[in-house]
Amino acid sequence: MSKKPKVGMWSGLTAVTAVLTAGAIVGTTVAFHYTTTVNNYLDADTYKIIRGDSDEDTEYFKSDFTSDEERESYEAELCAQVEAEGAALLKNDNNALPLASGAKVSLFGHGSVDLMYGGTGSGSVDTSKAPNFKQALEDQASRSTAPCGICILLTI
Repeated sequence: MSKKPKVGMWSGLTAVTAVLTAGAIVGTTVAFHYTTTVNNYLDADTYKIIRGDSDEDTEYFKSDFTSDEERESYEAELCAQVEAEGAALLKNDNNALPLASGAKVSLFGHGSVDLMYGGTGSGSVDTSKAPNFKQALEDQASRSTAPCGICILLTI
């Protein structure tokens, strides 16, 4: 009869150990998933800067600019340069535009005939019926109402 209470005690300890083990597994998983939040809440340091006796420069990512104003000025100049170079595509050298009736145009890239539409909007715009670049050029050419080739490019 003395064996029965020991079996009950071991069954109880096994159940408690199983529950604690399951809780530890779930708690560890959750803690690892929310490591940053837990560290912020506990105000725990996640890194330590060690300065040795070396004179070696340890700053890896240095800005090329001394101020935000200098960076913004450079960005404005770069943007203007990119826009100017892109706008050169529409320049009418040697009176190439308007294109002659029946002229052939080469399209480069898979995206000109098989576009992948996307974005971060509300999703209320249906792009399933939107033409690709090739279809838009063909539609514009069939209308023959465009006064010049530039209009074809701007209306797409």
